[in-house]
Amino acid sequence: QEGGSGDGDGTADLERSRILVLACDGIWDVMSNDACVQYIQNLWNKNPTLPVGKVCEKVLDECLVRKSKDNMSIMIVRVRTTNSLR
Repeated sequence: QEGGSGDGDGTADLERSRILVLACDGIWDVMSNDACVQYIQNLWNKNPTLPVGKVCEKVLDECLVRKSKDNMSIMIVRVRTTNSLR
């Protein structure tokens, strides 16, 4: 999983948006793709206006709690979607 996942495992439906998680092995050493996306989704379910940067910080903090010992970086891309494409 080093370098993230290129197979779409790092995405999740969030009502009318999707997310893409790009992260290094310090994240994936302590969280699976599904666990990371679920953690992010739970944060936004509790506070839909939480800025993406704060969500990144919370993921990094959680990885420290889980004793990640490797370098950690994360980027979350939140893409708003519509029901129709033209």
